[in-house]
Amino acid sequence: MLESVELSPFQKEKLLYYFKFLEPDQNNVLDSGSMTRLLEKIFKFTGWTADDQRAIQCADIHEEFFEILFEKAEKTGGEQGGSASLAGWYAIWSNMLHGVKGMSCFPVWLRLMPKLLFQMIDRDGDEKICQEELTAYYHKLIVPNESPEFLKEWSAIAYSQMTDVRCVGDYGKVIQSDDRCKICWGLWEGYSVR
Repeated sequence: MLESVELSPFQKEKLLYYFKFLEPDQNNVLDSGSMTRLLEKIFKFTGWTADDQRAIQCADIHEEFFEILFEKAEKTGGEQGGSASLAGWYAIWSNMLHGVKGMSCFPVWLRLMPKLLFQMIDRDGDEKICQEELTAYYHKLIVPNESPEFLKEWSAIAYSQMTDVRCVGDYGKVIQSDDRCKICWGLWEGYSVR
């Protein structure tokens, strides 16, 4: 039997957003059509064309992701092949997070995900994320049915937390830009939040 950890309410909340981002069907199940729906949404948001290297990498990573997701859902969550419910999703992460001490413990495809997400949010391609880009990302890809006021407030909080120098430690390095300190996350080497 696979070892697992109990997911905290915070982890479940974040995993629920990620689950919804992956485009479950009308029955709240990730299925074979989820990847197509997800890529259409991402490419529409980013403006990436099919021959863009970022689009190719995005499709490759998500193809691997969904293949492994459905395989693990069948093994750990007792799901039918080619699908994953929210309960199965939580079971997968509960098993995957057991004993993890950092990103290096995850499979390569999962370690590539943060950089890919960063590139999605960084719509102008300047290798920096501004609050407006973060708001657009939340609005178009994460919680499209929320009010603009809520999204602006929500992204302001998230942006503030991402650029809070007190968060620096093993997670990132401080860089100087203008007169403010900002975080350049180790996972996104060479990228920063402006």
